[in-house]
Amino acid sequence: MAKSSKSAKRAKRAHSDTAPTRREPEYNVVHVERLLEVERRRIKLPACMMEQEIVDAVKHNDIVVITGDTGCGKSTQVPQFLYENGLCTDDGIIGVTQVRRVACLALYQQVSLELNSKTLVGYQYRFNRGFNQRLCKIKFMTDGILLQEIKEDLLCTRYSVIIIDEAHERNLNCDILIGVLSRVVQVRREQFEAGVPGVQPLKLVIMSATIRAEDFLEAKIFNGKVAHLHIATEFKRNTIHFARRSVRDYVADAQDKVLKIHQRLPPGSVLVFLTGKDELYRLKRLLSPYEQRASAAPSAATQQPEEPDDDDAIFELESDSDTEDEQGRRSSNKDDSGDDNMYNDDNDSGNKEKQPGADGSDEKAEGLDAVATDAAPVANDENQDADSVQERGGESGVQIHIHGITTETGDHNMVALSENDRSTTVSDSTSSGDRPDPSKYSNAETDLKESKDEEDGANRGQVTDKDDIGDVAEDEGHLDAESSRRVITGDSDTEPEDEAEKAYHVELEVLSRNYKRLSDIKWHGSGAGAGTLRVVVMHASQTMDAQMTAFTLPSDNERVVILSTNVAETAITLPNIRYVVDCGKEKRRVDDISRGVSRFVVCDISKASAGQRSGRAGRVGSGHCYRQYTSSTYETLFDDYSPVEIANCNLESTILLLSAIGIENPYDFPFLTPPPLDNIRSALQALAALGAIETPRQLAESRHSAQNEVTANPFKIPPSYPYKTSYEVLERIRAARITQLGRYLALLPLHPRFGKMLYSVVSRGANADDLRTACCVISALSFGAANLVNPRIPGGDDNRKPIPSLRSDVELFIWICCRYSQTTGNGGSSFCSQYDINERLLREVFQQAEQLYRAVRASLGSQAQHLDADWSGPLSTPNRSAKQIIEAAIVECLVDKVAVHASRLSNDAHAAATNAYRTSALTALRRDVFLPRTYSRHKPECVVYVGLVGDEKIKMQDVLPTDAATICTLRSPMIVANSIHKALPPRYNAEHDCVEAFVNKVYAPLEFPLGIAKAALNPDHPLATRTFAQQLCLGNVFPALRQFSGALIVSEADFLAPTKAKGPLATLLLALRRSRVSSRATFLAASQQDANFLLHEFRGIIRAGHADHQAVEEAFRSIREDRVYGATQV
Repeated sequence: MAKSSKSAKRAKRAHSDTAPTRREPEYNVVHVERLLEVERRRIKLPACMMEQEIVDAVKHNDIVVITGDTGCGKSTQVPQFLYENGLCTDDGIIGVTQVRRVACLALYQQVSLELNSKTLVGYQYRFNRGFNQRLCKIKFMTDGILLQEIKEDLLCTRYSVIIIDEAHERNLNCDILIGVLSRVVQVRREQFEAGVPGVQPLKLVIMSATIRAEDFLEAKIFNGKVAHLHIATEFKRNTIHFARRSVRDYVADAQDKVLKIHQRLPPGSVLVFLTGKDELYRLKRLLSPYEQRASAAPSAATQQPEEPDDDDAIFELESDSDTEDEQGRRSSNKDDSGDDNMYNDDNDSGNKEKQPGADGSDEKAEGLDAVATDAAPVANDENQDADSVQERGGESGVQIHIHGITTETGDHNMVALSENDRSTTVSDSTSSGDRPDPSKYSNAETDLKESKDEEDGANRGQVTDKDDIGDVAEDEGHLDAESSRRVITGDSDTEPEDEAEKAYHVELEVLSRNYKRLSDIKWHGSGAGAGTLRVVVMHASQTMDAQMTAFTLPSDNERVVILSTNVAETAITLPNIRYVVDCGKEKRRVDDISRGVSRFVVCDISKASAGQRSGRAGRVGSGHCYRQYTSSTYETLFDDYSPVEIANCNLESTILLLSAIGIENPYDFPFLTPPPLDNIRSALQALAALGAIETPRQLAESRHSAQNEVTANPFKIPPSYPYKTSYEVLERIRAARITQLGRYLALLPLHPRFGKMLYSVVSRGANADDLRTACCVISALSFGAANLVNPRIPGGDDNRKPIPSLRSDVELFIWICCRYSQTTGNGGSSFCSQYDINERLLREVFQQAEQLYRAVRASLGSQAQHLDADWSGPLSTPNRSAKQIIEAAIVECLVDKVAVHASRLSNDAHAAATNAYRTSALTALRRDVFLPRTYSRHKPECVVYVGLVGDEKIKMQDVLPTDAATICTLRSPMIVANSIHKALPPRYNAEHDCVEAFVNKVYAPLEFPLGIAKAALNPDHPLATRTFAQQLCLGNVFPALRQFSGALIVSEADFLAPTKAKGPLATLLLALRRSRVSSRATFLAASQQDANFLLHEFRGIIRAGHADHQAVEEAFRSIREDRVYGATQV
């Protein structure tokens, strides 16, 4: 306890430094009655032994960092400590953020059980919530939910304490929350000290296990005003077994180790870490024969009469004969032949990464595990797996049914895992014994959560959550058929006791029984070669039910083997894990933000990750971790910590959020770890291109004098003169001044790019049904076609129907959404099965679509009264006009992601491949991009796309064909006029009081000519002055001057031609230029200030004796007095 004592002293010193000027509210203790079994187990947790130190630190410090090893009780006990000690002041509540929704549910269940109350504890994540608005005191939520609440309530007035849990994961939302809340804490403290009525100080608690404490304790954003406490834990000894040599085919080696563990070692479940779903299901197939039959009975020599010591030689699995050659022969065994690349899309060798060996060598591996598979960019980083493929039926999957259980226990309501059978694909070898028994679910460990998966991305957004109701990136949750029906019919599912909540709850009585079962501290299941294997696959894209099967305890005649990605690396506490097999690899998304290219690579994990993985073993007793790499590899090749997410992610949603709450300069925001400046600049440019933030006007560096402006040829002066082009300004933008459109976009639970598509649809006159269809299509676009539709693979399901041949992904989304919504009963599941569509994600598409529809209507207010769609019926196939509206809106919002066929770019046509396209993101590198194979037979001149993936050969994802004429009509900083067309003369538009000219437009990033278009000239452009002067003198602006048009000494063409510096026409033009007059409004304003404005200059261009000076004066007087004038369209 020495370390905890030092932490307590440090916390007291931090309090004493500020005590003379601080005051604290009055805290009233709350009494809680707990069940006896719960209390007995709870008091054994290390966190409970430091309750007073934790409470004192939080009471006397506004910001507290609490560290403690996994399993010490931080997540479940600290909120209870604070509630019991009265920190819910003035009806304030304790908010606890989590990275994943499964963590919110698990902690909600656990804390509800321990507090013996469901009303005091609640949860909320995207699409679902369960808390009593009046009685809830502890609220578990995803970090995106809190970010959304901050948009509406910057000072977080509902909360008295906010706990940021699992801060060591350093995801984007966590870093943004810490940065914003560090300022909110300071403001709330100042208001409380000033005696502002109804304001209480906000307490910020940051909790983590493997945290880099210096990142928080030494961070400038806290100004040193942070206390640190460490919860000391008595470690149960885990034995680490390094490999004698690093292996290349670690999947085959993992099979060997699992079988040796099953045949030789005492009871205890096995957890195997691999990099992705392809490897998980490959190992699942290799182990499938051992699921169907029990191992041979152990001989007397191998049977262990009692538990062996941890250093017993029996735990050393490797033998001298285990060479790489033998492992290579195992890797080519008959059960796995030909399957190494079954999950790779397109068989495109250009899209594959060479995976180095675990020992750092660059030898090319022969298995799929040696390939870094490219995948589509993730629209909702937490909704999708990094791999672009989902679980398969047929060869790779059968159905597992989880039956609902209802149990009546005292005053508790009946809750269930599921009222209806639900299923998830697991394996072709799954036997009936694989069906999980809900009575075995264990939440006994205190910090049950889901860790951040390796496929978190960017993306699109990140929005993020990236439950960011401003960031679509929320993690995956299960949507059953009833929930899907509610989405389409518009029924609400926000009440705590409805069917949707029951689908996610485990009966509290079951949890109580598991407390007692795990309290005897023994290993469950069979051992030493007896019993069967039960193999469970766990990864991020599974449904909630499928993930929960990993939490079942084994029966006496089986051993559980859990195959997992790094989703089980941190935060999740799986019961009964005694043995861990660690391959030392992970699949990591690598984003080039400035170029918009993403790829997935298999790389070495960090030392911190290796420690987390080994820590999964032995939570009940001593465990063993078998590492498939050598100690020298660990010491020399592994980094100390994994990179933080903010260093390699899209920041568009984040910067829009900061701008919405008044932070216009993102470079000055107190990021815990500042992101690369290039990433900030790229986000600012993207937001400016969307119109979400202002694009300032900047004067051109080289400008003509007024005299030269009059004498020069006006058609040779750039159309943007005297300002820089919008594209030049875009490249140097530094501030994020939000526009009205940006404020609308910040309210939507979607990435700004997709959010603007909805408003663009509305602005184009879409009716209610068209908007409903657009919401579904745009929602599907945010998920991505590669995630909704599983790619066809060699040796896959032969019964899969081919999707109709379509010209774009947008038409694909329309077809899928309409067909799915038109099904009845189980027809939707049958439809998805026939075409191999991910039904879980498709349900979330509809759920998100309805949420977007309501958000758009709410933001538009009275302007959206006519947009009242009926969500109870199916989607009707949109007509041609509706499709054009949707496609035009998508093209408008992807204007910065245009790819042009290389043959249309004259300077690149000779050097490009036949089907190559060029995009602005890769202009500097002169790299080609290509259409997905599905649409490669189409050769449109231009396409817009959502993302780029790949390495050797880069492919576009989610494409929509377009053309130069369509792009030319868009208003965007990316589209500029580079010259004025002389053959078509400019004209004065009296209705809009401006001068319009025909200009040659280009797509600036690629200098791609778009054609000739009519555009309003800048009022300060010399041609605008000349054209207005021409129409003014001809009497087309003010009819009172028309009587003198025949007496002019200059022709109509002279007004637009270069003039002499001292001629009468030059004098008139110079007078207009100096007064900046080029419209009727500016002329009248100048006339009101000077009664004789332009009078003498006008007389100078009239032939002598052809007009009476008094008549000219009278005409100007009538104009000035606004008595007799009108306007006509010229």
